[in-house]
Formats: sequence, structure tokens, C-alpha cells
Amino acid sequence: MKKAIKLVALFFKSLFRVLKRRLISLKRKFSSLSSFSKAVLITSFILMMLLLIVLISVGATKLTNKRRGVRVPVQSLEESAEEIEEKVELTLREKEDLVYTLLLKEGFTKEAVCGIMGNISVECTTYDPELSGNNDVTYGLFQWNDVGDRKQRLKDWCGENNYQYDSIEGQVAFAIYEIKGGDSIACRLDSFLRSTHDAYTASQEFTAGFERCVTENPKEAKYTGSIYPEFYGYHYQSMFMRVSRSLNYYTRYVERGEEPGQESDEDSERASSAEDTEIASKSQDEEMDEITGEESEELPHADNDWPFEEPTTSPDSDKDTWESKSIW
Repeated sequence: MKKAIKLVALFFKSLFRVLKRRLISLKRKFSSLSSFSKAVLITSFILMMLLLIVLISVGATKLTNKRRGVRVPVQSLEESAEEIEEKVELTLREKEDLVYTLLLKEGFTKEAVCGIMGNISVECTTYDPELSGNNDVTYGLFQWNDVGDRKQRLKDWCGENNYQYDSIEGQVAFAIYEIKGGDSIACRLDSFLRSTHDAYTASQEFTAGFERCVTENPKEAKYTGSIYPEFYGYHYQSMFMRVSRSLNYYTRYVERGEEPGQESDEDSERASSAEDTEIASKSQDEEMDEITGEESEELPHADNDWPFEEPTTSPDSDKDTWESKSIW
């Protein structure tokens, strides 16, 4: 043991002598350098030491994160403009399937979801969550507006709940929030949408309670539902079209039983049809005139026995009440 200690001591003693000689030699060489050379050498030494410190810090951080189970993202959260442009845009069918899945997951019946989507299809034909209408007054899938601060509430709520307000997921989540109690009028739809098996009624009830697009145009169809008796007989924008498109979704998802992600031949033809693009670009009034004609006021029904009756009290007989109810 003593011999081993002596050998180790002798080794370090020899090493110290060698280093001492080397330092003396370096000192002599350093002394013989010019002032400029000395400055360059000192600066290089300092930079090397800083680089070494940075490398050691990065290595220590990675080791710590690994031990804690923290994943370090490969890419920055802020993607470049080029990367954003390269993202694949969802097709119309994919957007529709996404909305259908999100609403169905909430617990609404298939018929209710079809009724909701029929309204979306009129408000935002392309299912573009960033769509602005009426000179930027309305916005999104459901075309929220500034009346009642619903558009601003959409942005605030999404920000508070970790959603992007300009995304389909965020806007559907906010719509569900309004139906579940976030909005004093839309909340009356909640239990109905979870139990109904009538896409026709679901469409017009959603129009009256959520979209609230009252119009004085007598050519438009009238609301004859039961959830909002105070609005019975009022005309609503594109009511006929909303129900018609709801029936189309009902045919697709319920009668045909098509699952989200399943593209039919009809969808392929619609996507490639120039006529479909032309129809999508028309105003609601133009499309209504083509479908309903000038005098039509009734919605279609499976048994052709669903007339829109005249309201028990004409809005014109109480102008002040009419005007107050047509504004939210």
C-alpha cells in the first residue's frame, strides 16, 4: 500500500515538473511576442473559454431535461411563412366531417348535427373559419357579429381556453359553450339538440335560437317551431335553404350512413364541378330566388304536410315589439 502511494506521489511530482518546465517555456515565448500578438492570443483564449462554458451549459440542460422527462421541441413554435404556406388545406368534405365529428362527440344527435350544419352551410358555404361577411361585420362558421359582442366573446373565450379563434375546432367549441349556457338565448337549444331525431325541426330551431337572422322580407320562410314561441311566424333569412341543406346532410350521414372520411362519388363530382363553385359564390338572396321562386314561404317536408302557418299576431301590429326582437 505504501509503495502504491509513493508511486502515485512520484507520478504527480514528475507531472508537476514537466508542466512547470512547459509553463516557463511558454512564458519566455509569450514575452518575446509583440503587443498585438499578445492581444490576439489573449482574446482567442477568452473566446475559447466562453465557448466551452456554453457547451457545458447546453449539455447540462439537456441532461437535466432528460432526467425530468421534458421533451425539447425540434422545431420552434413560430413556424416560418414558407412552412405555413406548405400546409395542406382541408377539402370541403374534410371540414364538414370535422364539424360533424366534433358536434357528435359533444352528445348532440345525428339529426341535430345535420340541422346545425345546414345552417353553417348557408352562413359559411366554404366552411372557412376566417370568413368575414357584411363588410367585416360578421365572422366565422356561424357568422357571429358585434351585436351583443358575440364576435368579441368568441375571441376572448378561445384565448382563455387555449383555442385559436380562427380555427374550426375553436369556433365549434365556442358554439357548444354558448348552447350549454354561455348565451342566454342559445342555451334553450341544449336539451333539444341532445334528444331530437328530427333534422327539419332542428334546422329551424337552430336558425331562430342561434343564428337569429330575422328579416322583414316576406319572401323568406317563417319560423313555426316551439322552443321560441315569441318568434313564431317571423321570417328568417334563407330558412328554406337552411332546412334543405340540413336534409342533404341527413341523407349523407344518417340515411346513407357515410362515416367521416368516407368520400362518395357525389362528393368528387361536387368538388370538381364548376357549377358548384358558381353557386357557392352567389348571394343568399339570388340562390333563394332560384330555389323557392318569388312567392314561396314554405319549407319542404317528407310528407309535404308541413305548412308555415301565419303568425297569431302580425309583427306589423306591434311595430315597436317587432323591431326590438329583431335585434340582438
